[in-house]
Amino acid sequence: MDDTFCLFNNEKNALEFFQYINGKHPNTRFIMETEVNHKLPFLDVLLHNSNPVQALVTSVFRRSSYTGLLTNFLSFSPFPYKSGLIQTLVDKTFKINNTWTGFHNNIKELSNILEKNQFPFRLVNSIVKQYLSNFFASTSRASAVTSPNETHTHFYKLPFVGPFSRVAQRRIGRLTQRFC
Repeated sequence: MDDTFCLFNNEKNALEFFQYINGKHPNTRFIMETEVNHKLPFLDVLLHNSNPVQALVTSVFRRSSYTGLLTNFLSFSPFPYKSGLIQTLVDKTFKINNTWTGFHNNIKELSNILEKNQFPFRLVNSIVKQYLSNFFASTSRASAVTSPNETHTHFYKLPFVGPFSRVAQRRIGRLTQRFC
């Protein structure tokens, strides 16, 4: 198991669970990170939890050790690899961010990183514009096809972890009744 994200009502419950999973096998050791200034990095995502009324805000996270070193545009690699790199990074940025402000800021950072790797600004800009055009075109097609009253069903799998699973099941049930 690697990189698990858990939510608890309080720090005491989190510590109890942390001790529980670390006590399951002598060769397995987990570490725990908690919010600092209402922010928590998880994989490539930075979670902002500054306003309890609003939902979490997500943006791209880069560790302090991140160098920004990518395939240089002037390297001897095929052009489709270079444009594919930009498309992949733009897609990742789009999918991680849940606000347009965060997406805009992360795209500016990404443009700077790509510029340092000698990618032409016009190429980066055109790929970002094409990505957004494709997104909005597919969104407008999808909204024309589905009726506003149509519901979508989502399925999530959670592992069974004894009594913790029963508690999670009840809480998820209450949240679903309240918000869905």
